[in-house]
Amino acid sequence: MALVEVVPSAFMIAPGDEGGLLGGFASAVIFTLLSMTLGFLTGLLSLPYTGHRKVALRVVGWMVSAALICLVLGINLSLAHFRAAVIAGATSIEAAAQTLPSLISDPFNLGDINSVLMAGLGMLFAFGALLEGRAWRDPYPGYETAAEARRRAAKNFHRMIEDSLADLKDLEEEFIEKVNNERSSLRDRRQQVPRILEGRKRLVQRYASFRAHVQETGRALLAIYREANRKVRKTPPPAHFSDSWILDGFEVPALDDSSYSFPDEDFRAADEALRAATQKLQDAYSEGIAWIEKRAVEAGSAE
Repeated sequence: MALVEVVPSAFMIAPGDEGGLLGGFASAVIFTLLSMTLGFLTGLLSLPYTGHRKVALRVVGWMVSAALICLVLGINLSLAHFRAAVIAGATSIEAAAQTLPSLISDPFNLGDINSVLMAGLGMLFAFGALLEGRAWRDPYPGYETAAEARRRAAKNFHRMIEDSLADLKDLEEEFIEKVNNERSSLRDRRQQVPRILEGRKRLVQRYASFRAHVQETGRALLAIYREANRKVRKTPPPAHFSDSWILDGFEVPALDDSSYSFPDEDFRAADEALRAATQKLQDAYSEGIAWIEKRAVEAGSAE
């Protein structure tokens, strides 16, 4: 933007400047930078205070803005008076010396239309710099800090929302995995019950066979002993010599299959309870996700 102003101003000054186009370019650069810098600073520093809620700061803002705008106007008029003097035949040094007295005595006597156009062009670009400075920061002084703090808080809030959603998802998956493991374990145990009962039956049968074998062996040994005893004794044998020996104290345990059974209705009830717990967790997870997303939308719409 500054280059757009410098180039035509340089061409307007060059015809009367002893330095030619280069001298005109140097003069235009100096005045343009001063004009646009002051315009930018006006929009950046003083103009925002013209709308401040405190009256004192508002008055200061208007006063400083007016002073800077007058200074910008003076710089652009000075450039026009400088050009008028150069075009009239003065050297750059002489024109610079004549500019201030000419500006004070007759500020709007700019000599010709080109000087008027140059001053107007300078004010136009200074006004553009003022608007640029005005848009550089937040329109209300001090609000930029609060707005930045709010943006950071919103960013942290959204990060917290994402972390909460991730944690909630991890909890749901962990619990569902545990419930599914329990359901699998329940099915496995139900399938193991018949095998366990069959194993117990086989163990009892082997014990009964072993007990019967021990009893028969004991009877055979007793029969040998009693027969030998009868042959050597002088008196009649005792009456119990005719009785069959019985192995006492090692009875075969009775198995009650009903006490180890797992009825289908009990299994279905337990499995349904686990399934209902899973569904309840999923419903709670969905409600939690909906609540968090609603809060996030509300926070986003408030920005």
